[in-house]
Amino acid sequence: MREIARKDEDAEIEAHFDPETGVVTVYEGRRKFKVLERAARRAGLSKARLRDYLPYRMFEVEVAANTVYCWAAEEILARRPAEERPADPVEYAARVQREAQALRYRANEKPCARSSPTRSSTAASASTRGRAAAALRRRCSTIDRASA
Repeated sequence: MREIARKDEDAEIEAHFDPETGVVTVYEGRRKFKVLERAARRAGLSKARLRDYLPYRMFEVEVAANTVYCWAAEEILARRPAEERPADPVEYAARVQREAQALRYRANEKPCARSSPTRSSTAASASTRGRAAAALRRRCSTIDRASA
């Protein structure tokens, strides 16, 4: 992830990740963001500084990170051989969720842990996970304040 772009509109999804540009668009018109904006106002922050409220920023980054983890998990599963991918949509969704949680764990809890893949498909998956983990460690380096 290179950048978090903000959109003050409600949407069915929390955020959208564009892998070509590395930009995550976070839809901050959703109810949870509005609740955090009200809390920031009660804490005494001006309207111009609402997004500097720490719980708001933390939630914004969490939403963006979740979107990127989900994208990376889908990519990992898509690159596996067909016989290793679940055919059942429910099982596929569960596998994506487990893979996203595993990525988050490796990126946040064990950032230096490296696995030694034994098969080419596992190597491709490890490479994708490594890129996703590196991107997530840089996730807060740039915030697009122009769209605020």
